[in-house]
Amino acid sequence: MRLLLLSICFVLVSCNRKPRVYQINLDEEPEERWRKVVEDFKPYIPYLNQEIKNHFVYPFGQLLCWLCEKLALSFPQEYYREMSGIANLSGLEFCHVVGLNILYDVTNFNNFIGASQFACSSIIAEDAKGNILHGRNLDYMMDDLMRNISIIVDFTHNQKVVYSAITFAFFAGITTGQRPNAFTLSLNARRTGWYILNVLMQIYTSFHMPTGFALRQTLERAESYQEALEDLTKRHFVSPSYLILGGTKSGEGALITRDRWSAYDVVELDAKKGRFFIVETNFDHWNKDEDGRRTSAEQNLLAVGIERLDESYMLAVLSTAPVTNYWTVTTSVMSAARPQMYYETTMIRVPVE
Repeated sequence: MRLLLLSICFVLVSCNRKPRVYQINLDEEPEERWRKVVEDFKPYIPYLNQEIKNHFVYPFGQLLCWLCEKLALSFPQEYYREMSGIANLSGLEFCHVVGLNILYDVTNFNNFIGASQFACSSIIAEDAKGNILHGRNLDYMMDDLMRNISIIVDFTHNQKVVYSAITFAFFAGITTGQRPNAFTLSLNARRTGWYILNVLMQIYTSFHMPTGFALRQTLERAESYQEALEDLTKRHFVSPSYLILGGTKSGEGALITRDRWSAYDVVELDAKKGRFFIVETNFDHWNKDEDGRRTSAEQNLLAVGIERLDESYMLAVLSTAPVTNYWTVTTSVMSAARPQMYYETTMIRVPVE
C-alpha cells in the first residue's frame, strides 16, 4: 500500500504544474497592491465575466449588483479599497468583484438546495517526531477557470512575509493560508441549514466580515496556534464551516466544526492516544462519510502509520482518488514550522476523470 501511494503521487505530481508566486506589499496603498496580479491575469477576465453572468442572472443582476455594493460598505476599509483597486485595474464591475469575494458565503447551500461550489479535503496530522503536517485539496466547481487563475501570495510588511495563501487572481479573501512559524489554516464548506439563514446572518452582521476576510484577518493578527484557535472558535461567521488549524508543536492540530455563531465542536490531535491525524471533507466527523473521501484518506493514513508519515506520504494520500477528483483545483502540504514546504508541495491539478 505504501509503495502504491508513492507511485500514485509520483505519476500525478509529474503531470501537474506549480502556481506563480506573488508578493502583496501591505505597506502600499490598498488600491495598488494587486496591480501586478491583475495585469498578468487580464487574459482570463472574459472567462471570469462569463462565470459572473452565470450568478448575476437577468433579471436579478442589477439588484444583486446594488446589494453587493451596499454590503461592501460595511467591510473593513482596507479590504474594500483592495477590491476597488482590483475593479479599477481589471475593468470588472466593482459589484462583481465583491460578489466573487463573498461567493462562499452566498453559495454554501445545504444538500436540500444543491451542493456548494466549494468542497475540499483537509488533513491535520502529527508524525513520529511531533512535527505537524497540514494537507489540503481545494475542490471548486468552476474548476478550469480556477486552475488558470490559482496563485500563491505572500503578504509582506517591512519586506518580511507576514502570512501566505493559495488563492485566486481577483480575490482578496483567503481559504487556505499559513503564518510562518505560527500556524496553518484551511476552510472546508459545511452544508447545514437553509441558505436563507446565511442571508439572515448577513443582515444581522451587516456582512461586516465575509468568511474569506475573517480568515485573512486571523492570519494578520494571531501570532500563535492558541491565539488563532481562540479567535476562530469565538467570532461570528456568516456561514457554517469547518476550519482546520495546525501549529508548530506536538498536539497543535484541530478541526473546528462551526455554526454561524461560534464553534459547535472542536477536536484536537492526541498522538499519545492514537489520534495522530484528523480528516475533514464536507460532512460532520461524527456522521457517515457520504462520498468516500474521508474513509479513503483515513485508511491510507493508517496504512502509512505515524512512523513513516511525512510530507511525501501526505501528498500521496491527497493524490489518491476519491480524495483527489475531477473538481480538485489545487493541492498543498503545509507545516508552520517549515514554511518552505508550502511552496515546494503546492500544485495546480490536472483534472482526474
